[in-house]
Amino acid sequence: MIRIAISGAGGRMGRALYDFAKACPDIEVVFGVDTYCVDLSYPVFDTFDCCTLTADVVVDFSNPSALDGILDYAEKTGAKVILATTGYSDAQQEK
Repeated sequence: MIRIAISGAGGRMGRALYDFAKACPDIEVVFGVDTYCVDLSYPVFDTFDCCTLTADVVVDFSNPSALDGILDYAEKTGAKVILATTGYSDAQQEK
C-alpha cells in the first residue's frame, strides 16, 4: 500500500488525483494540504506545518510558494516527493 498526501488537494488536479487513487487498491490518500477551505472526504490541512499525519509520498499540484513546506515535511518524515507544480524560481530549483 502506498500512502500519499496531495498538496493542492482542492484544485482540479488534486481532485483528479484523488479520484484516480480511489480506483487503485494499492494507493491510499492519507491527507491533503490546501490553503483554501475545501470539503473533501479525507483530512485536509492548511499547511504541512499543521499536519499531524504521515505519508510515503507527497504529490504536489499546488503553487511554488508551497515548496519549502513540502521539502521540510519530506525531510522530517522521509516521504518521497513528486513535484508537478511549475513556475519555480532558480533558487527553488536549486533546493
